[in-house]
Amino acid sequence: MIALLLIAGVASCYCQYPISKVIGKDTVVIMTVKQANEINILFKSYGNTIDLLKDSLTIKNIKNDSLNKTIYTKRDTINYWQGKYEASRELYRAPKSRDYDKKEVLDFAQKVILIAIILVQFQSLK
Repeated sequence: MIALLLIAGVASCYCQYPISKVIGKDTVVIMTVKQANEINILFKSYGNTIDLLKDSLTIKNIKNDSLNKTIYTKRDTINYWQGKYEASRELYRAPKSRDYDKKEVLDFAQKVILIAIILVQFQSLK
């Protein structure tokens, strides 16, 4: 009796589907119709999910491109007005302050030249 149960158990395990067989260099999978239908349903479901995700990604890319265009437009506008502000600030700045900047550069240059002359004189004394 036990031997009969063991043989029946092994036979039932052996007959479980899917079964793969090698024929030549190809592998063939043998399955039930129910398993094939389930696989087809899953395959179609995954295909639909992939299509929905692609559509969602396309919509998000369009929104992203639109936002990037808006950002670039705003940035260009800011740079444009900043340039205008710099130009007008230079025009309407008081003439004394503009002259002061030139005098400051000239004074600095004179100090550098004076220091260079002093250093040359000390070198000539040695």
